[in-house]
Amino acid sequence: MITRAWRTWIGRVLGVACALAVLLAAPAARAAGPIVLDGEFGDWSGRSFISDPQGDASKSNGQGDIRALYWGTNPNDPTLYLMLEKWDEVNRPPIVYLVQFDINNNGDYQEAVDRQLVVIYTSNAQRSSVTVSLLNGAGVYLKTLALDEPWGDATPGGGTRCEFAVSFSDLGIVPHQAITMRAFSDQGGSQDATAFVQISPANALGYLLLGAAVLAAAWHMAQRRRVTV
Repeated sequence: MITRAWRTWIGRVLGVACALAVLLAAPAARAAGPIVLDGEFGDWSGRSFISDPQGDASKSNGQGDIRALYWGTNPNDPTLYLMLEKWDEVNRPPIVYLVQFDINNNGDYQEAVDRQLVVIYTSNAQRSSVTVSLLNGAGVYLKTLALDEPWGDATPGGGTRCEFAVSFSDLGIVPHQAITMRAFSDQGGSQDATAFVQISPANALGYLLLGAAVLAAAWHMAQRRRVTV
């Protein structure tokens, strides 16, 4: 027979499980689907982002004025996907982004363990071009991640968005590791920067973590019951 105490214990375990399920599954439910680097941006709907106000670039011509920095991951894919959006669609001259990562999260972005992405984005009505280079925090070139890829808007006015990616191994991180990042822009000498944002990129470990957390909660409650009953 299930006693009142056991019903209370089971209810607590299920409550913890439901709460964790909501927290871990909600971002995936809001996202439109897997991110694909293809110059189409519907798959960024529901992704995490940090916005940047309009008109805060160093020049008043609107060039280089960042609007938002997006990030996300796909299941079973240890890759951090990023998308940068700017307010002005004119892409002549090309806009250059610098995305900095504080890998050990100590507030210093210029150490050898840290990483930087240099992104060059330009476009016209026919085609976009995105080139991405990987550097360490000290500015030493490590590798080219993308060369002249069509990963941006291509509109008659130019375009406002470009997407790109970097693997966890190239960043030197493991899933769920907390890192801090920020983005800078320069377009024709007009510069802008986002605020700092701390992220913990993950791939397919959400459900494993949920199961582990539920088992840990159940074990903890069982131990408490063993002592008090």
